Amino acid sequence: MRIKKGEKMRKAGKLMALLTAALMTAGMLAGCGKPDPDPNSGVYEAVTGQMMGMTISVEEIYENGVSFDLQDGGKCVANLDGETFKIKWSTEGNKVHIEGQGVDLSGTIGGGDMTLENMMDMGLDMTFHCDKLLHSDAGNGDSGDKNAVSGSVLKRLRDAKKGKDVYGGSAATESADTSNEEMPFENEQNTEQADGNTDIEGDAESILNSDYKSVTGDIYEIEGISLLQPSGWNYFQEGDNSVRIMVETTNKDDYLRKASAVIEWHPDASGSIDTSNYGEPTSIDADFGELHYKGAAGSIPGGWFGAMMIAEHDDGYILVTITAPSDDSSIDVTSPEFNAILASVETK
Repeated sequence: MRIKKGEKMRKAGKLMALLTAALMTAGMLAGCGKPDPDPNSGVYEAVTGQMMGMTISVEEIYENGVSFDLQDGGKCVANLDGETFKIKWSTEGNKVHIEGQGVDLSGTIGGGDMTLENMMDMGLDMTFHCDKLLHSDAGNGDSGDKNAVSGSVLKRLRDAKKGKDVYGGSAATESADTSNEEMPFENEQNTEQADGNTDIEGDAESILNSDYKSVTGDIYEIEGISLLQPSGWNYFQEGDNSVRIMVETTNKDDYLRKASAVIEWHPDASGSIDTSNYGEPTSIDADFGELHYKGAAGSIPGGWFGAMMIAEHDDGYILVTITAPSDDSSIDVTSPEFNAILASVETK
């Protein structure tokens, strides 16, 4: 059968129209594909915590660890001390926000590191590391980041303790062991308030209680220090040179809910303290026995009270850190028992 020339043209035109429509449809489908993956997605594991200028191990707070699986599409699987939550996450620049099921956390993220601020509403900042990012362009939006994949968490911690800059992201090198670094004590504490007022002078002598000289008790002794243990006070060894003190409880883990004081001996080091997150701080500058303590006390995030003091020695320093819910006065800085404990500390 012969096809007339006009009919051929009509068939060719119809074929071109069908082909054009197919190509346009394919283009539209391509434009509706999945969004670009977030360069920061991956599994972030807790490395260390910072509270009131002190480094705190993750296990002290979350015995079973903490991790966040930041997935594409804003999905997040959080593991908090063995409990799993399916929640959401989002980023804006280097800011990150994680929320859902009672979790509401914010911080910074980039280069394989994440810092979440004020966890547990206690002024606790926690650093996380992603051992291997899911996308190679994390942290800078370019073709890659040399710090994006830096080996295992343990290797990074070992390198950090040797002084290497292994983070290069939002978390810096806070996990490094700084217990023996030479850090001059600052007579003017860093307690600048929002209005610019740095005057923290208070009635420091009011923390002295002359009755402390009559307080008696047993001597609690560990490798590095010894100190008085009045009746009813419970002591828990934290290390060779560190003791946690609590009242009205025999469970050390209660320090997350109750008042506690940690007394540490730092040999062969000079110390400094950071009380910059204290609200309405009051200075402490007083003698307890033969020891002279300097520091500050004030309110801390979460409705808690905090105090930090240092007593300098020729061969080291004693650091005292007190934290307590605002409604818990079981450890009172002005009590004769606690004054007696401060006066009794001896180093070895």
